Amino acid sequence: MRIDLYSDKVFTPNKLALIKTAIVLNGSDFNPPHVGLLLNNMYFSSTANGLKINVPFEHIFNAFKRRKHKVIVASTNINIDLPLALEIFKQHNFLGVNYSCYKPVKVCFEKSLNTLFDATYVYQLLPILINQDILLDFHHHGFNVEGHKKSIVLPRYSEKEILNCIDKERFHFDRNAEISVH
Repeated sequence: MRIDLYSDKVFTPNKLALIKTAIVLNGSDFNPPHVGLLLNNMYFSSTANGLKINVPFEHIFNAFKRRKHKVIVASTNINIDLPLALEIFKQHNFLGVNYSCYKPVKVCFEKSLNTLFDATYVYQLLPILINQDILLDFHHHGFNVEGHKKSIVLPRYSEKEILNCIDKERFHFDRNAEISVH
């Protein structure tokens, strides 16, 4: 999927008030991207090391910047109910073969719209949301947008690449935890 990033759509925390619900993609190379949900300035995410539920997005965004992650915030016109999001994310707290970071985000949209999306990966879901006039705009951070616009293509990736990424994150977390104990 190709996404056009415009120089006037660089994300800053002061734009949070304009975004009710968004899909947040982040990572150093987006292969695969980490997928989270932005809901009324609060962030929801299933990670390899646990859940991030109802965390102020400004805190998360600052962490993305420190890690030099690229970020795409895909704003939508859907209102996802907070209790629904909490319930769904709590059901998807362990990543693995059946659950990726993408799954609870997709389920939140499906339950809110009372529909099922034939989209195994986020790069399949975004075009569906565009075609249904649900996805409104892309804001971004960390991309070099010289001039007026830059187009990027979200890479296609497999379930195996997702599982490798989850394992790598778990290993990194476990190793850092072990180092800090000594």
